[in-house]
Amino acid sequence: MRKEWFVDEGLMDKFEKEILYATLENKSIVVSGSAGSGKSLIAVTIAKRIEEKGLGERRIVVYTKALEEYIREGIKTLNFNCNLTHHDPWKWRSVEKWDSNGNRYFEKELYCPHADYFVVDEIQDFSIKDIQLFIESTDKFCCFFGDMAQSVYQKGKITMKQVLKSIPDSMNPKEYTLYYNYRLPIGIAKVAQYVGMNLESFEEGKYKSKETTIPRIIKEDNNDIQIKLIADYCKEHINSETAILVPYKLDVINVCTKLKEFGVNCEMKYDVPDPFKEAAKRGKKISGIPDEQFRSVDTLDFSTNNVKVLTYHSSKGLQFQTVFLPWINQNPQFAGEMRTPLYVAMTRTYRDLFILHQGYLPYPLSSIPKELYRTTITDIVKDK
Repeated sequence: MRKEWFVDEGLMDKFEKEILYATLENKSIVVSGSAGSGKSLIAVTIAKRIEEKGLGERRIVVYTKALEEYIREGIKTLNFNCNLTHHDPWKWRSVEKWDSNGNRYFEKELYCPHADYFVVDEIQDFSIKDIQLFIESTDKFCCFFGDMAQSVYQKGKITMKQVLKSIPDSMNPKEYTLYYNYRLPIGIAKVAQYVGMNLESFEEGKYKSKETTIPRIIKEDNNDIQIKLIADYCKEHINSETAILVPYKLDVINVCTKLKEFGVNCEMKYDVPDPFKEAAKRGKKISGIPDEQFRSVDTLDFSTNNVKVLTYHSSKGLQFQTVFLPWINQNPQFAGEMRTPLYVAMTRTYRDLFILHQGYLPYPLSSIPKELYRTTITDIVKDK
């Protein structure tokens, strides 16, 4: 993992410094920042500074397990101690109980351990009830980071203003914004602007990345050819930090299967599809569903250069040198409920973005002006 976790405070911009010092000055903070603005980096830096200053126990909570593992690698790199978990293990615990017949069973109950400071990343994906639980479990101050344009889990979306208002005055809440974007290449930011929803107007001066790469949108009607193209790229760039992001859980399995056939090592994360979880727990099978779909799998290791394969949703908060989005087709959900997840996936890269599609390019990708991207496969090799 090559994310620059070490932060030179002397090189921070005024917005980052203001946020860092606010926490150390006994304020609760609600921080908005677009994809690539460094929210996770600042969140981890704040937790480290709280430890260095001896201000009290700190706990970092994120929504997904993938982001938890990613940040855990950052904490290890920075060599400090901090409680870190994704949402479910913090909120719930399994309690052993016995029924009247002496049979043992397990039941979920609220857990929500306290801490002096709560640092929560991707706050937009939590419900307002979850946010209230964070506040009730905070003994001193809380730090919430989020971006409403990346909200993919909550159907009844909340705003950062609502998050701010939920914090009592006694916790001295203040709202801040990370203005600059240090990760996303401007060429990719321009195309993502046509996909994201409710984005702020595009300001070229906000983007500070020195990368000048142009995104690629390539037509290949055969799924196997798309994965072969990706596999060949990965073999030629074994030290590249590469992710393949797909819409659905079953796509993760199928992509990994194909990559292994082409001789590429990969790591993946997917959960058992929800309708089948209970049947799987009881060891039962549902007709037509392969055995491997009854297992939740998480082999992600962010200390390796193996290719990572995840769903759009699971990629939230992560970043990679190279991102491939294969198997884009005429799915109408790309213009509906999958539009924001697609935006999230497109903005996971800090250098190269390759979108591979079949047939006609679906909306909203079809709305991107053609002069903003390249379409030839040979450019992938020539540019490298």
